Amino acid sequence: MSFNRVIGHEKTCAYFKELIKNETLPHAIMLEGMVGVGKTTLGSALSASVLCESKTGDACGVCRSCLKMNHDNHPDFMVIEPEGTQIKNAQIEAFQDFINIKPYDGQYKVVLIKDADKMNASSQNRILKTLEEPPLHVVILMLTTNSEALLPTVLSRCQIIKLNGLHQDLVLNYIESNHETDEAEIIAKLADGSIGKAIDYITSESFKLIQSHTEEILQAIHTNEKAKLLEQLSYFNDEKENIQKILDYMILWYRDILLFKQAKAKHLLIHSRSLDVIKKLARNLSLNKIINNIEAIELTKKKLRQHGHFDLTMEVMLIQLLED
Repeated sequence: MSFNRVIGHEKTCAYFKELIKNETLPHAIMLEGMVGVGKTTLGSALSASVLCESKTGDACGVCRSCLKMNHDNHPDFMVIEPEGTQIKNAQIEAFQDFINIKPYDGQYKVVLIKDADKMNASSQNRILKTLEEPPLHVVILMLTTNSEALLPTVLSRCQIIKLNGLHQDLVLNYIESNHETDEAEIIAKLADGSIGKAIDYITSESFKLIQSHTEEILQAIHTNEKAKLLEQLSYFNDEKENIQKILDYMILWYRDILLFKQAKAKHLLIHSRSLDVIKKLARNLSLNKIINNIEAIELTKKKLRQHGHFDLTMEVMLIQLLED
């Protein structure tokens, strides 16, 4: 896989190409970024490029090494990912056995560790020994959404590359080029710089349901129909797996209301087809109330990520949204 397959992250790709060409690649690299931002694609491209026989800094796609990578049977490449919820000691032991044997085909052996933050304390301590004195022929690539879950001693022995979210235009272009949907612009906004997240929205059977329920929730909030709103608690419970999507979508609605309230910016509205509803809500809500509601939803998202009590957290949010 060539770096050309990576969407965005041009500077990072160019940096890695130079390191490979100059043979100055660190022995341990950590790619950190949100889910779906392209860590796996970039890690795979980097792995193929390191092992490529062309030595140009990028995978040529036609040499023996690239063909083996394309067929998932390269003897000098290993992928480790969690078994269940953790990367376990036995997997790190297998990794150590793998790297202690010299490369079969070329100059390097490459190990790609997905969800590296899922290594338990024991497996992190075990891999630390390798990171302290890595064999010269080994490149270790670790992917993570949360480097804080890793031991400081592990982090200190890696070059950490942080991958930012992609520009919205890149996500929108990807959606329009690869998927048929009339919601491309909305999904590109909701994806928040993550193509993986965009794909998740496109393939989600519940997205249309999320849209209709969100509109009902907003209407109930702003007509102060408390009974109708509390009925939505059962919907939230049924859709626990999608709750972050629901909350993101609610924020997107409030963003439109805020834009119209402040600037009457019709051309910037995501829900321009619902202009009458947006006008009505913008008229009935003060600027402070719109901002407070967005903050209340953001706080709810944070609490749920921290495993706060679901029912209580959602109930508190609805009460805050109803308050004058």
